Amino acid sequence: QIDIRIVAVGIGDGLPTSGGDPLDQRDIPLEQVAVTVVPLRVLPVRLVRRVHAEALEANRVDPAVRALGHLTRLYTMQESLGDAEDCHAEIEKLEGTAWSLVSFSWFYLYGEQDFQEAAVKSEEAIARARQQGDTSALYAALSARGQSLIKLDRSAEVEEVLAEMLEMVSQRKKLVPGDELLLLELAKSKGIAQQYVSPDSNDRPTLLSGTGFH
Repeated sequence: QIDIRIVAVGIGDGLPTSGGDPLDQRDIPLEQVAVTVVPLRVLPVRLVRRVHAEALEANRVDPAVRALGHLTRLYTMQESLGDAEDCHAEIEKLEGTAWSLVSFSWFYLYGEQDFQEAAVKSEEAIARARQQGDTSALYAALSARGQSLIKLDRSAEVEEVLAEMLEMVSQRKKLVPGDELLLLELAKSKGIAQQYVSPDSNDRPTLLSGTGFH
């Protein structure tokens, strides 16, 4: 059993303040309180599930998505990966954004370590990001795809991914600096796509154009 304090931000619903049956205390918005949870496996999931259900009933998508995001973290901590996967799938359905697909690909890549599913989901994220014109999500999705391809020993495709990322950096597209680091470190460790990855072992790897992020 684990004691933990949880602060969930931005879900406009009530959760317990102190004492009594926590599900009877609904007078304070969740974003204003910290909930003391003992044990982790029982109380927070029950409460956040209720917030999620009530948000859906009221047709409030944003609070429902935030609750689901919180549940994915709780389930991952509990190693209930099937439940976490279901939450990611529901977020994707409710939001329909490229970032929801990027997050889903990260779950497969880092959580389940299912690299085939990570490759599939990151490819979907790339397509969605192109459709929505979201270059930040595209850059992150490319990094996730590149990592999954390395794990699947598909090095030729990794070079294509790195080439596109380099082009995005060179063109100063809007993106999140640092999203490339895990991919570059993995590529460097495997000796893949050396024409794109800095050779200096004493520094963090960067894209070989002088425009990589340090």
